[in-house]
Amino acid sequence: FVAPRDDKSGDTARGPAGPRRRLNEGAVMPDTTDWVPEGYAVVRVDGRGTCSTPGFLHPYGAQEADDIYDAIEWAGTQPWSNGNVGMWGISNTAVNQLPAATLQPPHLKALIPHSGDIDQYRDIVFQGGIYYQGYREPWFNSRVAGEELRCLDQPYEDIIDIFRENRFDDPRVYGFLGTDPDTGETLPIGPASPDPSLITQPLFSHSRQDLWPIHIRGGSEVYLLAASEHKKLWVEAGHEYARAYSPEVFEQHLRFFDYWLKGIDNGVMDEPPIRVDLRLPRDADNPKGAWKTRFEDEWPIARTQYVRYYLDATDPSGDGVLLDAPPAEARSTTYSAEVAADAACDTYGVSFLSAPFEQDTELAGYMKLGVNVSSSSTDMDIFATLRVMDEDGNEVLYHSTHSAESPVTLGFLKVSHRKLDEARSSHHQPVLTHKEEDHQPLTPGETVAAEVELWPNTALIKQGHRLWLTIQPRNGCFKTHTHEYDESFHVGATNTIHTGGPEAAYLQIPVVPPLIDN
Repeated sequence: FVAPRDDKSGDTARGPAGPRRRLNEGAVMPDTTDWVPEGYAVVRVDGRGTCSTPGFLHPYGAQEADDIYDAIEWAGTQPWSNGNVGMWGISNTAVNQLPAATLQPPHLKALIPHSGDIDQYRDIVFQGGIYYQGYREPWFNSRVAGEELRCLDQPYEDIIDIFRENRFDDPRVYGFLGTDPDTGETLPIGPASPDPSLITQPLFSHSRQDLWPIHIRGGSEVYLLAASEHKKLWVEAGHEYARAYSPEVFEQHLRFFDYWLKGIDNGVMDEPPIRVDLRLPRDADNPKGAWKTRFEDEWPIARTQYVRYYLDATDPSGDGVLLDAPPAEARSTTYSAEVAADAACDTYGVSFLSAPFEQDTELAGYMKLGVNVSSSSTDMDIFATLRVMDEDGNEVLYHSTHSAESPVTLGFLKVSHRKLDEARSSHHQPVLTHKEEDHQPLTPGETVAAEVELWPNTALIKQGHRLWLTIQPRNGCFKTHTHEYDESFHVGATNTIHTGGPEAAYLQIPVVPPLIDN
C-alpha cells in the first residue's frame, strides 16, 4: 500500500535529482526508495500465516481479502496519513488487490494491479479447462509448502488438493467472496475471484505479453470488466519486474497516485486511457526484441479489422495452409495424441502456413481459433500456437516478459469443456462455461465444433513474413511450465482436424490500421 503523508502545507516532497536505483527491494512490492521521497508512506504487510504474522495461510482465500481490508483501514486512519490509500503490486500482490477492492474499504482511493488476474479458474488454474500443473504446483511447493514465506512454520491450506478435486468452475470454489446461506460457510473455499461489478475505485491495470501464460488474459480482463468509472490499461512489453520498476513506468504510476491520492491535477486522466506496446520482430537490427508504443482510446481498439484465415489440410503429411477464403473441398489431417516426455517440440501435431504478407501489418488484441475436431478417444487437448515464419523458412521471434524468444500468442482447450457462455462471449473472444453440467465428452470418431481463445497480444508482421499456426496435443516449443498431461485420453489415441465444408475451420486475427498521428 502507499498512502500520502499528511502534509498541511500541501507541498509535495520530492527526492534528490539523479538516476534512480534499478534493483527492486521486494520483487512484487513498492520500493521505498521510489515512493518515500515523493511524499508517500509505504506499508508492507506480512499476510496471515506468513513470516512475522501468525495464523493459518490460505493463499488467495477469502480471509486474505478481509485482512487486506483491515490493513487499508488501519493505514487510512493513522496520524501520518491523509486518509487516502492506494494499492500497488505485481503478480501475486496484484491478484490479491482485486477481491479486497470488492469489499470497498472506505479509505481505498485507487489501485494499480500490475500483471494481475481477475478469474482464478480461467486466467491461472485451468486454462481452457486444462490444469496448469507445471506452474501452480511448483509455485505452491516453493512459496507455501516449501516455507519460503512461512517463517514461523505456520499451518496452511493445501490449495493443490483443492485444484485437483475441483476441475470445473464451481463458484463455491473459485467464485466471488460471500457466505453460504445454508451453512454460513465463508466462500469461496479455494482462491477467490473478484466480482468486477464491485471494483469501483480508480484503477490502472497492466497486462503482459508473455511466454508464460499468466497475467496476459487476466490483466486485460481486469480493465474490461471492472466497474471503475476511471481506469487505464497498459498492454506492456518488456521484462515484468525490470519494466515495472523502471523510471518510465514509475513516472506514470506516480502521476496516477498523485492525482487520486493527493488531488494534484496533473492531467494524467486527460490522456488516452490505453497504452499498447506493439512488439517488433527480432532481427539483426533488433536482436533482443523491442516495441513501439501506441496510445488508444479504447480496448479492444475500435478500428480493429478482424480478419479470418481458413485452415486447409492440403498435405497428408500433416502440413496445411491458411487461406483468405474457405476451401472448396473438405479435408482432414490426423495426428497422434500421444507425446513422449522427451519428444522434440516440433515433431507432433499439425501446422498451417499462410501466404507471405504483402505489407507490414500490426496485430493487437484478442484472437481466436474455430475448429472442427474428432478423436479416437473421449477427450482431446488443443495447444494452439500462433507463430511467424520469415522468407527463408526461419521462425520469427518476439520479446516477452520472461524471454526474448516468444511466438505471437498461445491458446488452450480441453475439448470436453467447449460449451460457450453465450452471454459472456463476443465476436472476438469465446468464453466457455467450464461448468460440470456442461461437460461434453467426445464420442470417438464424431466431429464437433469448438472455439479456442487465443490470448490478447501484439505483433508487427513484416512484409514477406507468414503466419504459422501449430495445433498440438501437448505444450509445444514455447513452454516454461507444462500443463497437465492426462494419459487416459492421450496414450494410443489419434486426433483429427477437419477443414473446409459448410462450417470451415478458421484463425481470426486483430489487424489494426495505424493512425497517422499516433
